[in-house]
Amino acid sequence: MRNPQQEAYIVSRYVNNPLLVGGKKFDLRIYVVVTSYRPLKAYISRLGFARFCNVKYSAEVGDIDNVYVHLTNVAIQKHGDDYNENHGNKWSIANLRLYLEGTRGRAATDELFAGINDVMIHSLRSVQNVIINDRHCFELYGYDLLVDENLKPWLIEVNASPSLSATTEADRALKHRVIHDTLAVAVPPGKLELGHAFGARVAAAAAGRLPPGGAGGTGAGAGGGSGDDRGGVADDWSSSGGVPVTVAGTLAGLPREF
Repeated sequence: MRNPQQEAYIVSRYVNNPLLVGGKKFDLRIYVVVTSYRPLKAYISRLGFARFCNVKYSAEVGDIDNVYVHLTNVAIQKHGDDYNENHGNKWSIANLRLYLEGTRGRAATDELFAGINDVMIHSLRSVQNVIINDRHCFELYGYDLLVDENLKPWLIEVNASPSLSATTEADRALKHRVIHDTLAVAVPPGKLELGHAFGARVAAAAAGRLPPGGAGGTGAGAGGGSGDDRGGVADDWSSSGGVPVTVAGTLAGLPREF
């Protein structure tokens, strides 16, 4: 039993050897959709981005308070003299990966992104038993990570309901796709219509206008053979892991279920 007198602590450290691009520090924002905690099902978006500081990195004591050197937050960097409003100090994950493959090699880059996936898996598992699990709910998280010069990923924080405001047109398009894909994963195409149709048929059956299985009274619907009035659509959806074909290649489970 835990002693009520005990205090909880968060152990953290300052990463003083961040990976630099053009001499500047950056961090990553990666989006993750969780549709279930028990069993744990998560989907990692390929549409994240890297956020860069305005000023080149320095570990000198005199620069320790320079937020434009150390803090990548757009809310801070946009007030700097060197802030670029055209690209918002951001690179897409795809561009960052291309850069890393060219400078560090594909094998090292693949290992980095595999490590990022592991960080996400372990972080979700660590709270799996304390998060309220509701099969009618989903959550979009914004993961912030830092990469050091050895290509080791460090988790900074996990944001629930991350900001989806945009600073550039490219950023707006990316956020729009993230929202679209999140909803497509949480509510696959046709599922809402299926639910409305199912509810209407149940109501009609209760009113005596239709037999429980529909006009044919089979109980299997258009899909046939499932014994479920919703037909085979729900079975197809669950067996696909919940990733609609329309978002394959954009929001891909890496891993989809774990």
